Amino acid sequence: MVNIVDDRKEVSGVKWYYLVLLVCGGILMNIFGSKFVGRYEIPLYLDSVGTMTVSILGGFLPGIFVGFFSSLLNSIFTDSVAISYSMINVLIAILTTVFNEKNWFKDLFKVMLSALIYGFVGGVLGAILTGIIYGFGGETASLGFLKIIYESGKLSAFQAALLADYIIDVADKLISIVIALAIVYAIPAKFRARINIKYWKQAPLTRDAIEIMRNRKSRYISLRTKVVILLTLATGLVAVCALLISTVLFKDAIVQTGEETVHIAQEIGNYSGVDLSGISPYSEKETGRAVFRFATRQISLFCGLFIFILAVGIYLSEYHLILPINTMALTSSSFSGEEEDKLKDEANLEKTAKTFKELKIGTGDEIENLYDSFQMMIEAHVATVQALKSRNETVTALQNSIIIALADLVESRDQSTGEHVKNTAEYTKIIMNEMIKEGVYKDVLTPEFVSDVYHSAPLHDVGKISISDNFLNKPGKLTPEEFSIMKTHSKEGALIIDKVMSNIPEQDAGYLKEARNLAMYHHERWDGTGYPMGLKGEEIPLSARIMAVADVFDALISERSYKKAFPFDRAIEIIKESSGTHFDPKVADAFLNALEEVRKVAEN
Repeated sequence: MVNIVDDRKEVSGVKWYYLVLLVCGGILMNIFGSKFVGRYEIPLYLDSVGTMTVSILGGFLPGIFVGFFSSLLNSIFTDSVAISYSMINVLIAILTTVFNEKNWFKDLFKVMLSALIYGFVGGVLGAILTGIIYGFGGETASLGFLKIIYESGKLSAFQAALLADYIIDVADKLISIVIALAIVYAIPAKFRARINIKYWKQAPLTRDAIEIMRNRKSRYISLRTKVVILLTLATGLVAVCALLISTVLFKDAIVQTGEETVHIAQEIGNYSGVDLSGISPYSEKETGRAVFRFATRQISLFCGLFIFILAVGIYLSEYHLILPINTMALTSSSFSGEEEDKLKDEANLEKTAKTFKELKIGTGDEIENLYDSFQMMIEAHVATVQALKSRNETVTALQNSIIIALADLVESRDQSTGEHVKNTAEYTKIIMNEMIKEGVYKDVLTPEFVSDVYHSAPLHDVGKISISDNFLNKPGKLTPEEFSIMKTHSKEGALIIDKVMSNIPEQDAGYLKEARNLAMYHHERWDGTGYPMGLKGEEIPLSARIMAVADVFDALISERSYKKAFPFDRAIEIIKESSGTHFDPKVADAFLNALEEVRKVAEN
């Protein structure tokens, strides 16, 4: 599971006093820059230095605050039309944040490229807006440059205005970037990190976790998209209604004012003996132009306000709603589906529960209530799993004890000791571990398979319980008839295990499936001359091929009623000689390659 919580970051919400200081400082920088170039008649603007600086330091939320409120304050105290440029200032804040996050300001080429992009936003869009409001050729920073271009006679007034504004704005934004970066790097790195505002309402997340959540596909429409649609529709509807109403009122005011002005002028003329009956109010064409300019200003204002509201809405919903919900979804998904196998490991389960607790979601609303409920549910789930694990360990221990006792009972009937069932189980484990190390039958040798074979190994001769003691304990060699009866213990063992399995749900049968294979087929031979089915090669289940080596070897080095024990080295020679005839060569090789461990079991 990916790391979700970023332990390196401080858990805190927005530091409101940092936000206030940043915004106020940025607005003052914008005002100072604008006043400075105005006083010394420098053909630049420098009214976005504060916006860029704050966007780099604090992200786009304080940046768009600076951009929007700089225009608003300028409109109140200096130029009433300045608010119409709020759209451009807000876009500059957003662009600066994006460029900074992509590390553009650390590359000279990309700094130049960013200035060209800023120039398009501030120069081209700004020139069009200025031309509509004031007319092309009005008093702007690029006026002198515009006259030089226009007087060359190669471009129209509109084209000259666009080109002049673009070039001047590129130069302005390049200088503004340099000033903003100088201010930023003059601030100590420790303090810069503290004022990079993130509106966390939970423990901060790692970049990997955020990337995973953003790349997750929704079944229909994501919550983030729904928020954008809702804000767009609400803000857009209000803007359209306000635009229509204000435009109609403005037009009516122009007409009414014009008529009142004409009436007053005519009254004055009559009083003074001057004939003013021929004057008239604004023509429809002049009225239309005035209304168009007014509407353009309003549209620009509403676009700026719309981008401002949309950006703030998305930012706040991201930290109050979207990230908390997606973080809970990402963390809790570890309890099902793709992480199911990992949760079999109790350590992973507890780690996931601990991670969920460390999220510390504190939105103070229904999201926090949902988080608290999830946390209680997960803690209860962990406690239940731990209790089940403890109970399963107890049942497994009891089950293994019963198996060993049953196997000892069977072996004791042919005057063997319980060491045989224990030793054969250990040999199977040694063989399987060696084959895993060698990469043999790796598709079959899963941890579950190894466990099932090891724990069911003692039952391989359970069928002997149906064989007479006279045959089991006969001191001499069995007659052909007696040996035929003795061979039935394989099928009898399988029948006994089948009866047990018939009373257990299939999903709980577990190791008994391998116990049946061991009991039924451990006397089969690789060359097909074994019993009871005469299987050969890989037709024989792997567990039975492993047990064949373990069973024969332990029988060779153990004393029986009908034979003496073979020396260890002689038994090893017999295993080597029987590889490829009696035994699977790969299984025999694994056994022979682990002789040191085999000897320890045999000697103990």
